[in-house]
Formats: sequence, C-alpha cells, structure tokens
Amino acid sequence: MNISQLIKIANYISDGITRSGISEHYQRLIGFCTQALKGNAADGELLGKELELLKGSLCEVNPQDWEKGYLRIFEKLENPSLLGAQASDRLQLLFEKGNGDYSALVQELENNSTRVVALQGQLKQLVASLEPLVRPLEGNEYSMEMEERNHLLQISFDEALFIKDINQLEKFCRIWSSILNAFTTLTREDATMVRIYDLESSSITFYAGIRTLNALSKGTYLVLCQYERILAIKRMQQEIAELEMSNGDEVIALLEEEVAQVVDDAASCVASDLIDRYEWDQEEESGVSVYGMVQTALKQTLSFVERGGRIYSNHSSDLKGLNERIVSMLQKQQEVA
Repeated sequence: MNISQLIKIANYISDGITRSGISEHYQRLIGFCTQALKGNAADGELLGKELELLKGSLCEVNPQDWEKGYLRIFEKLENPSLLGAQASDRLQLLFEKGNGDYSALVQELENNSTRVVALQGQLKQLVASLEPLVRPLEGNEYSMEMEERNHLLQISFDEALFIKDINQLEKFCRIWSSILNAFTTLTREDATMVRIYDLESSSITFYAGIRTLNALSKGTYLVLCQYERILAIKRMQQEIAELEMSNGDEVIALLEEEVAQVVDDAASCVASDLIDRYEWDQEEESGVSVYGMVQTALKQTLSFVERGGRIYSNHSSDLKGLNERIVSMLQKQQEVA
C-alpha cells in the first residue's frame, strides 16, 4: 500500500469526524439523556431527534465507494464499533432496550465520545509523522533497477503490527525517521531523500541515500554481533528466577545492569568507529553530538530486533542471517520459558 493512500484515509476519517459534527452531536445527546433520566419528557422527545442526527453523522464517515484494499485499511484505522452503521445500530438498540431508562445509553455515549476525540488525535499525530516522509517518486515505482534497490531499507515483523494499531504505526515511523536522520547526519547525505517507499500490513520500506543505508546496515550488524552474549545473560536470569533463591531478585537486577552495560559498550564502540570512518569529531561545532545520535540509533535498532523485528537492505550480506538467527534464538527461549 502506498503511504500517500494511508494519509488520505487517515485524513478522511479525521476530517469526516469534524465535518459531520459527531463530537458535538455526542455532547448534545449526552445532555438530553441526562435530562431525560431526571424525568423531563420534553427532553425525551429532543433526545430521539438528536439520536437520529447522531446516527446520520456516524454513517457519513463510511466510504462505501472505496475499493476493497482501501476499505480494509479504513476498517483497521477506524474501529467499526465507533463510527459507521455498526455504531449507529448499537446506539439504536440501547435506546430501544432502555425503554425510557437511558443509563446504559449515556454510558455508551460518554465512552464513545471520549474514544472519538482520542481517535481524531491519533489520526492527526499519525499524519504528522508520515507526511514529512512522503516524497514524490519519479518514474514507475514498481520497475526497480538494482540501483534503486540499493536505496531501500525494509523493517518488518512476522505479525501485522504496523497497521493493527495507530499508535504502533506512528511510533515505528517516528523512531525510524529518527534512526535514519542520525545516519544521514553521520554520512552527510541529503536528509530530504528519506521517505517511506512502501507500506504493507507487516512491513515498512524506507527510501534513503546509499551511504546512509550502508552505515546503518553495517553498524547494526556489528552491534547485533554482541547479542549472543546478551542472550546468555538473560538465560542466567531465567535460570535464577526458576531456582527461587532468597536473593534471586537482587542477582537478576545485577544481571539486568550487566545487559545494559553490554548494550552501551557495543553501541559506543561501533558509534566511535563510524565517527572515525566518516571523519567527525565527537562533538560537532553545531553543538549536536553526532556520536550521541548514532549511539542512540544503534541501541534502537538492537531493541527493534530484540522485539522480533527484522531489518533488511542490500548493504550488509551478513545482517539478514544474523538477524534471523537472533529472532530464532529469542523465539526458542520464549518457548522454553
């Protein structure tokens, strides 16, 4: 799926909420329900009319003419129980079942109103994170030559984590934008080259400069080379936990500090090598520590792999195999636990 299409869908939902006045209808209906619960019959009539207006506005945010691919993404970004016909039908059912007692309806309205506001905020945040990464692509994006493939970096999970949750998608885009920015700074490449090339249910593919991806891929490989040592410490933690020692918690905490130290040492060592290779001082004259940016970015790539993520580019033939081996080891350890 093209990232521009995702932005279009997110904007469609957010703008539709504003355009149809859903939040305002919710607040008015909550007020009428509250009055009706106090026994005001006149407000009960107004309640019925306002309910119809709300149901109509909910059904407006429902792009029936979109193709199936768009609709699948729409349904993942928009909870069907919150907007559209399903939400409208549920409110009508609660209204009818209440038979004058609108307490259940009020609870549903207040809950939905809060969720609508939160959804709109999440969508706006998502668009804000994605828009800077969208760059026009010249030519046919599906006819990739080898040179173009060298500009691509794919991050992925076995499970569809990216689209399933708006916050998760926004988080990954923001973190990886920061990671790529660290390496464009390191390699002195044009940061405006960085964009999202493609988006699937379980992967995001970024487009960036060749030097940027070369440094990122090789740096990540070198940091991941230390992961077997980290995994050995984690196994020790697991074994100690199973022994139920009197001072087990203290030993586990000490081992956790050891893990953090191994990560720090590995990221620091690799960052220093990269700083030397690209002829940077530890502290830049601009006041920005390129060393610090790269060190943090390397820690983030390690953390991504530790959570089951995969990083792939054409710039490190050993990275893919090492990445797969680490993910496999982590899966086996989880099975044992």
